[in-house]
Amino acid sequence: MNKTIVTVDGPTSQDLDDAFSITRAGNAWSLDVYVTNVARAIQSEPEYVYLDAEQRVVTQYVGGYAMSPMLPKSISEDKMSLLQGRHRKVMKANILIQNSGEAELIDVTSTSVTNHARLSYEQVTNTDTIEDPGAVLAVIEGLDCALALFQRRTMKQDTLSFIDIENGILADEEGQLHKVKRSQIHGHILIQEFMILTNTLMADWCLENKLPIIYRNHEAKNIDDLSGAMHEVYSAMPIEEQSRRLRSYCNKANYSMFNKGHVGLNQLAYATFTSPLRRFPDLYNQKVIEAFLDGDEIELFSEQRCQRLNGRLLDMSSDRESRSKQQAVRNAIKVLNANPQSITTSQIAQIVKRGENPDVIDRALNHFLADAELMMSSQVWVAVVFHADKIGCSTRYAPELKQRLGDSLLRNLPMMKTVLQILQQQEGKSLPIGNLNELTNLIVEVFDLDIETIQNEINNDKASVMNYKGKLFELCQKLGVANPEFESFNLGEAHLPAWETKGTVTIGSITFTATTKKAQKKEAEQEVSKDLFEQITEQGVDVPADKQPDTPQLVENSKTKSAQTSLPNPKGHFYELCASMGIASPVAEMTSSGSSHEPQWVATISFVYNGTDYTANASSGSKKDAEKQAFQQLINETQDVINAAIVEPKPAAVSNAKSWLNELMQKNQLAMPIYRTQTLDMQPPMFKAIVTFDYNGQKFEIEGPTMPSKKKAESCAADIAVADIQNA
Repeated sequence: MNKTIVTVDGPTSQDLDDAFSITRAGNAWSLDVYVTNVARAIQSEPEYVYLDAEQRVVTQYVGGYAMSPMLPKSISEDKMSLLQGRHRKVMKANILIQNSGEAELIDVTSTSVTNHARLSYEQVTNTDTIEDPGAVLAVIEGLDCALALFQRRTMKQDTLSFIDIENGILADEEGQLHKVKRSQIHGHILIQEFMILTNTLMADWCLENKLPIIYRNHEAKNIDDLSGAMHEVYSAMPIEEQSRRLRSYCNKANYSMFNKGHVGLNQLAYATFTSPLRRFPDLYNQKVIEAFLDGDEIELFSEQRCQRLNGRLLDMSSDRESRSKQQAVRNAIKVLNANPQSITTSQIAQIVKRGENPDVIDRALNHFLADAELMMSSQVWVAVVFHADKIGCSTRYAPELKQRLGDSLLRNLPMMKTVLQILQQQEGKSLPIGNLNELTNLIVEVFDLDIETIQNEINNDKASVMNYKGKLFELCQKLGVANPEFESFNLGEAHLPAWETKGTVTIGSITFTATTKKAQKKEAEQEVSKDLFEQITEQGVDVPADKQPDTPQLVENSKTKSAQTSLPNPKGHFYELCASMGIASPVAEMTSSGSSHEPQWVATISFVYNGTDYTANASSGSKKDAEKQAFQQLINETQDVINAAIVEPKPAAVSNAKSWLNELMQKNQLAMPIYRTQTLDMQPPMFKAIVTFDYNGQKFEIEGPTMPSKKKAESCAADIAVADIQNA
């Protein structure tokens, strides 16, 4: 059968060292992987070419171009490159792959072939641009085969494999995530699966034949925790954090003459063979196999030389990282100068961490402090606090800026707590995270602040806050219209929320809306309520003095049997009673007096029902206790009228089921729901989500319908979960 041989690489690549052909063979695929035979060709080259390749270890690329090739370009990009239409000596591995993804190495031979079609990663996704019909068939069969291989690796083995086609993300052999263009991801998946398979089978083959190859070992620091930890890493974190977290679970992969296994692939042995033009271990391993096939003496490589390879690779990685960081700072400064409104928190953090010009740092942070949404990110604050502590505020930040930074953190101690948690993890030392007084003192010390002046300003701000949410609910009661509706979405992380809240009130034919973003959900709702209250009053809506909400239908309910005794959660109990009566729940207005170290909180609750005003007041050194006492007092004063006016509550319509579930779990101090998303074998890709959680002593595991995106799949599963809870 005539097989079409193809290569798949980037458009600028010239060092093409691997190709493949694939055909169906009954219920299996016959895959041939061709690797250019550098080991044979280099025999005719001067000895220094091979020795220089060992010194260079790998080819280094910049922007897709080989800027520092391991082998001379006359070899890597011409003489031995598998260019289209060129006849080349290769080493061929013939592999039989079942539909299940189970694979077997049939044989390894040296031969000569011609590459029929050079394809790009984009052409694998868009086969309409491929002219050779045989190459199109090779891509189609190749993708089907690669999917079977990936599914076997992920579903039947405990590997660090991960692919997110929708966002263009895939994990390499060691579990490190890489982001590529969505138009290229299918090509990357195809080649990666074929090369991993070839390397794995060849390593096993060499082990069976006791060949002295260079292994690529990858060891876990704690294998027992690895699987669960990787699920957390891949499901909930950005790429930068995923890579950092992975390094804490696994040692860096390295080369050795001794086989220690590969945890990322869950293989007893792994070695690399498929890139002899650009990786020295592949070139050496190919020399070993070539000598074995020819019956010649095999060159032995020492462990000491392997360690030198690892050392040079580590140095290269450090140099690349340093250059990348310097370039990131230059790019961030360009954005700050050209279009500061589009600058990101990551770019501001780069300027703070690595910027050398104080004026540039000053401009970046002043822009940061002027943008409420940017200030919700911990990334910049971590850089600010770290460098203020290490370098010193007096030299790092201007006096006015220093005061503003410290002031902002004092007003948001949860942010400072998050910053210290991150720094503690990074620095490996104990920091005062739990004690608010210590947090305050640390901010004062780091930023050299006048604590008394700032604390007085904060207390004055708190004292002047009006309970607009309560006023809005009371206004709606007097107008006889439905209570305000609030929709809140947490756009941030669980440990550092960023709430976007939208509120609506409908009066007759007019609908009033308001939206805001705040770090705290209550703050967001208060600001939205203030906006709505002002809109309604500015509109000139008449509020009749005798207009009250319609009296709800009365039915008996066992919930009315509240005694005058103290309840463990009087606020929650009163809210349930209000919901049963179909009326708005009151909100406690909190005021503070006394010093910052010994505050005295006063809680005031106003409640209007059937034309009667009820007011409860309570004071305590604890804000929470003052609120609790006030609600208990209100329950005691309104018990008789409430007992006579209870209606059965109806399940409320939920606009954001995921947020509703999260709030329910938080309120009951239960673990957050866990979402598992399956990618279905469909074109285009479809997704199904399963949500699991415990509630009221019952374990829920709910599967949602098939949807076109992961987000919609999880949302639908959450919708079903909410309905089950409400109907239980």
